[in-house]
Amino acid sequence: MFKARRSRPVASSGEQGYNSSDVSRICGVSLRQLQWWDERKVVSPRQDGHKRIYMTEEVVEISVIAELRRKGSRCKKSAACSDFCRRMRASA
Repeated sequence: MFKARRSRPVASSGEQGYNSSDVSRICGVSLRQLQWWDERKVVSPRQDGHKRIYMTEEVVEISVIAELRRKGSRCKKSAACSDFCRRMRASA
């Protein structure tokens, strides 16, 4: 019924993450929207048990995607922007 998901460990380098409620409030998106994006691998937060933990880079990525959606961008363009953000983070 449910797919087993691979959870990414919470960062142990002392970097503090944000929980879903914090990200929802900061970025102006609903908790359900964050869950939907996680299920579809648009943004994949780390897991701490059943809690989603978002690192700063993921919060920025969510903010950009949310703003693009508010401006009328379609989901595919938002996903392309998300991919671009990930590539930029990886190359930095």
